[in-house]
Amino acid sequence: MDMETVEEVVRDTQYLLLGADSRSFQFKTEPLLTVSITYTIRSNSELQHVQDIVQLALIIKKLSLQPLTVFKSDVHAAFLDNINEIVRCFQTELDEIYTNNKPTSLLEVNCKLTDWSVIFKHIYWLNIRCSTLNASDFLSLLFEYSLHGDTLIADHSLRIFNSCKKNYFDLIQSWVLKGSFDSSCIDDSFFITKEKKFNSSKVPSFITNEFALKVYHIGRAIDFIQNYLHHEEWVNDYYCYYCSEDFNQINVELLYKFVIDHLDESILTDFQNEVSYLNRFLLFNQGDLINAIIEKGTLVLNKQASTLSSYQLIDLLKDSIDICSVSCNVPPDVYNRIDARLLNIDIDTSIGWDLFTLDFKLIPPIQYIVSKSYKEYLRVFNFLLKIKHLRRQLSLSWKKSNFNYKKSPHSVHNLKNYQRKFNLIRHQFISFIDTIFSYIENEILIVNFIIFQQNLTPTRINLRNGKLLPVGDSMLNLDDLQRIHNDYILSISRSDLFSNDFNQILYQLIIIVQRFASLAIEFDQSISDIHQLESLNQSTDLSSHISSISLKIDKIMKKLNKDIVTHFENCMNLLIQSLRNSSKSSLISLSHILEV
Repeated sequence: MDMETVEEVVRDTQYLLLGADSRSFQFKTEPLLTVSITYTIRSNSELQHVQDIVQLALIIKKLSLQPLTVFKSDVHAAFLDNINEIVRCFQTELDEIYTNNKPTSLLEVNCKLTDWSVIFKHIYWLNIRCSTLNASDFLSLLFEYSLHGDTLIADHSLRIFNSCKKNYFDLIQSWVLKGSFDSSCIDDSFFITKEKKFNSSKVPSFITNEFALKVYHIGRAIDFIQNYLHHEEWVNDYYCYYCSEDFNQINVELLYKFVIDHLDESILTDFQNEVSYLNRFLLFNQGDLINAIIEKGTLVLNKQASTLSSYQLIDLLKDSIDICSVSCNVPPDVYNRIDARLLNIDIDTSIGWDLFTLDFKLIPPIQYIVSKSYKEYLRVFNFLLKIKHLRRQLSLSWKKSNFNYKKSPHSVHNLKNYQRKFNLIRHQFISFIDTIFSYIENEILIVNFIIFQQNLTPTRINLRNGKLLPVGDSMLNLDDLQRIHNDYILSISRSDLFSNDFNQILYQLIIIVQRFASLAIEFDQSISDIHQLESLNQSTDLSSHISSISLKIDKIMKKLNKDIVTHFENCMNLLIQSLRNSSKSSLISLSHILEV
C-alpha cells in the first residue's frame, strides 16, 4: 500500500467510527450488522489494527441503534441515556483527534483509541446484561464494577451507577416520606412489593439488608399512622420537614427512631389492652362470664344450630353479662364489642353448643395487627367451652344421681351398686376434666400471657401520659408487634395439648366423657321411670314394666363397662405414657397427676 492509500484509509476510519460509510469501509445490516472492507490489507499487523478498529466501530454502531422500547424500567432507560452521552463524548474527542493531531497510521489510530476500546467493550457487555437483568440486579452489577477492577472501568461504572440509581432512590424516598409510591413505578425488582411487603431477595448489593428493612418499616409505619391512626397532621408535618432534603443527606437511622417512636407512643397501650381483652373474653380469663353463658345457655344452645337466630344468641350474651362481673369492672364501650355467633360448620347436623363462640371486635388499629391470627382464639375458645360445658353437665348429673340414690327403688337388683359405680366414674371424669383445664389455665394460658407482657417490657411507662414507650434502642415496629402477638397466641393454640398426638388422644377422652354424660342421663331417666311406676296404684301389676326397665339398666351397665370404662382406661394409659415420654417437665408432671 502506497503512502497516499494509507492516509486515505486512516481518514476513512474516522467515518467508520462515526458509523458512516466511506470508500474503504461500508456497513451492512442484513442479516447481521457487519463491516465490508474494500481495500487490500497487506500485512498481519495491519490486519490486527483494522480488526480492532472495526470491532470498536461495530460496538458503537450497535449501541447507537439500541431502541428505547427494549428497556423495562426507568433505570434501564437511564442507562440508555448514559450510552448516548458516552457516544457523544467519544464523537467529540474523535473530532479533536482527527483535527488537531491527525494520525498517520492505523497503529496510531489504535493507540489513541485504546481507552475508548476498553470503555465501549465494557459498556457493550453491560448493555447485554441490562437486557436480561431487572433494575435492582442491574444497579447491583454497576455498583460491583465501581468497586473493583480496572480504574477506567470502575470510574465509568460509578458514573453510570450514580446516574441510574436516581429513580431507584426516588422510590425509596417516596416510601420513607409518604408510606406509598405510584404503583406504576414499581416493578418486581424493588425490595418493597406493590402489596407493600418486604422482599429480602430483591435487596440490591449497594444497600445493606439492615438499611432496606429500616426503609421498609419506616414507610409501613407512616402508612399505618396515616390510614389507621389517622394522624394526618403529624404525617404532613413530617413530610414537609424532610421532603426538601436530598435523600443522600437524610439519616435513615434517625428517621426510623423518630417514626417508630411516634408509632409506639400511639399504639402500645391500646395494643396491650386489646390483647388482654381477648385473653379475658376468649381465653376464659373472665371465668364468671363463661359460667354465666353455660348456665343461661342450657335452654337455647341445646337446640339444633340451624334453628337458632342471631337475636337469641345476643340475648343470651346480654343476660350473661348482666349477671357476671363484666358489667361492673369493664367499660361499656369494651363489653359492647363482645358478640356471640355460631361457627359456620355442619350447622344442619350440630346443636348450638357445638358451634357457639364469642367474638370480640377490636379497635381498627389493633385489628390490623391481630387479624391474621385471630381465628386461633376461636379454636382455643371452642375447645375450652366444650370441656367447661361438659364439666357442668357432669356436676348436674351428680346432683340428680344423689337425689335418685336416696330414693333408690328396691325392685331392681344391685341398683345402688350401679348408682355407686356411676358416681365413682363420674367423679373420676370430673377430676380428669378439672386437671386438664387447670393445666391449660396455669401452664399454657397464664404463662404465655405473662411472656407476651414481658416481650413488651422493652417498654416503660411515660409518667406524663401513662402510655407505654420503648426504652433505649428496643423499639417495636409493626412487624415486631405482629410477631409478638403471633408467638403469643400460637404458643397457646399450637401447644402440645392443642395439637400433635396429645391432642388426638385428649380429644378421644373428651368424646368418651361426653358419651358417659349421655349414658348417665339415660341411666338416671330409667331410675326416674321406675320411681314413677312404683308411685302408681299398688294393685296394678307393674312387674313386666319394671322388668323391662331393669333389662334396659343392665344393658346400660354393660355399655358403661365395655364402651366407656375400658376405652377410657386404654386412652388414659396411652395419654399418660405419651406425656411421660415428653421432654417438657410440665407435661411429665401432668402425667403423674393423671396417674393418681
